[in-house]
Amino acid sequence: MKKSKILISAVTMFSLCITPMSVYAQVDPNSNIENTISQTKSAENLPTPVLQEKEIEVSNGTGYSLNNIQGAETVKALEQGTIVISYKATGENAIQSLFSVGNGTNGNQNRHFHIYVTNSGGVGMELRNTDGDFKYTLDRPAAVRGSYKGERVSNTIAFKADKENKKYKLFADGELIATLDKEAFKFISDITGVDNIMLGGTLRQGQVAYPFEGTINSVGVYQDVISDDELVQLTGQTTYADNINKRPKSSPYVSWKCFACGTKIRVHYKHARCRDLYCDKCRPIIVKKNGILLRYMLMFKNHVRALILKHTNIEKVLR
Repeated sequence: MKKSKILISAVTMFSLCITPMSVYAQVDPNSNIENTISQTKSAENLPTPVLQEKEIEVSNGTGYSLNNIQGAETVKALEQGTIVISYKATGENAIQSLFSVGNGTNGNQNRHFHIYVTNSGGVGMELRNTDGDFKYTLDRPAAVRGSYKGERVSNTIAFKADKENKKYKLFADGELIATLDKEAFKFISDITGVDNIMLGGTLRQGQVAYPFEGTINSVGVYQDVISDDELVQLTGQTTYADNINKRPKSSPYVSWKCFACGTKIRVHYKHARCRDLYCDKCRPIIVKKNGILLRYMLMFKNHVRALILKHTNIEKVLR
């Protein structure tokens, strides 16, 4: 019986690996179609946002208030959650808030949360309730590009605050770009006197700071902590191979399949552990290491070696 189970597991594992894998950064001529399908499925599986808006034009220095739309009061009291924003910037201000929540009254200029971009392609977030209480920042330079081939382009970014795991994460154009761990986890509900929600700026002492200019294509705020895999897919709608993002043309991530269910995942080829061979949903029920899992890890490593050889110019190396 035991041998039979092992044989069945081995056959299942082999069937998962028959489909050819590819390096994540590699350009597939059919990738646009596949990405569209996967993003549609991902959007269908998302929870309902507590607040959402679409096609908002923002002039420099004005901002756009969300105080009176449905879900605003819920957002002001969030203890955790996810925010997804698609935008096209036309302004050149150094720091431009896309979405903010805070206390905009006099004397409370340092009580706010905002997600911002910079004119050099940076993406970041700031969460603070005066520096003496807490001030958390997270950012990644050169994560997005404002223009491509002389034309302004859209980018999609996401931020999630995960109370259970005490983590903050930023995503941009199909990649997880930054992570922050904080034992003393805080979020919007911990900011004193929150009285406003805004697109295209941060209200500080009654004035719009960090003004954004351009279009907010869409914004969705969720009470739920959406999985990394879903946010990678969701923000990937504005990824155009290696053209948009100011990142190297190679990626440390390799396409693979979850050991338990076969779902497509991305695994870091240098730092892969057995737990990384599971998707987000299967990882919490991960079992102890066993011979089959270790062989699956060996198959992954052999696959990486084969990809490296395939994409390496051996003649250039030998010279």
